[in-house]
Amino acid sequence: MAKKHSFTLIEVVIALSLMGIISGVLFSYWRDLNIKSARIEQVKATFLQRESLQIRLSEIFSLLTDDLTATEDELTFRYDNGVDPNPHLCGEIEGRLFFESGVLFLESKSLEQDEMRLESLMREVKNFRFDLFEVDEEPIHLRLFIDDITFPFFLPKAHKEIPL
Repeated sequence: MAKKHSFTLIEVVIALSLMGIISGVLFSYWRDLNIKSARIEQVKATFLQRESLQIRLSEIFSLLTDDLTATEDELTFRYDNGVDPNPHLCGEIEGRLFFESGVLFLESKSLEQDEMRLESLMREVKNFRFDLFEVDEEPIHLRLFIDDITFPFFLPKAHKEIPL
């Protein structure tokens, strides 16, 4: 008759210890991977928000018609909004870029009607300021400073007079 071989207590303890060490290393790696994944998603969302802000404002500032006015904390201008789902906001409209309660807003207002749209362009903004300057034959430069990021824009040359 063949003798059955069973595991000794020390062999079971060693096997369980090895499984515990391996699972601890794998769990630590998995936790770090999840933290880095969440951070990547956060950075991606921030980058996409900044990119959409740059695209939206570039589109607006390239279509300015006249009357760009700068005060200490807001920009007011007129631009050609083109075709819009709201018929009152088609064509030339008035825009106002301002910062309130940690949010950068664009207010679009019809020139003829009392129709208005308020767009939230960027959230969680800590500070907002801008500079406007013109160099001889160059286009007018507008720089928006939002937190630690600078957004440069070149305005059409037709806007010679900028009341400040």
